[in-house]
Amino acid sequence: MPRKKTVAEETVAVIPRMLFLVMKFRQGLNITVRLGTKWSGYTGPVEVARTEKGVARPGMVVDTLFFGQFEELYESVLLRLEHDPACTNFFNLVKAMQRAYPGDHVKEIEPFTRTSPVTVVFFTVDKDE
Repeated sequence: MPRKKTVAEETVAVIPRMLFLVMKFRQGLNITVRLGTKWSGYTGPVEVARTEKGVARPGMVVDTLFFGQFEELYESVLLRLEHDPACTNFFNLVKAMQRAYPGDHVKEIEPFTRTSPVTVVFFTVDKDE
């Protein structure tokens, strides 16, 4: 007779899903800039996908090195690691953040501005991702 599984063995860990408008990644270390504190301090595995219901690929959050106002990234070398090649300069990243975080009047979510709090999330991508 097979051994019964413990609750711990039956519990499936929920891996958070990180959504991307642009699914372009460089091999190795990448960053993504996220509005707010949701990812601040998180280290561990993530699923990477375009939408909540989309097909996910594995990823890994390495560290969340920076948390502060977006405008503090103005002259940051961190932008060289931005996963989206179109957003490796400050002004293009501003435009992308405005598209990604337009706000929602009904849900009382403020739109992105240059003074918004952001978290810079570092993650790795394997060669064949």
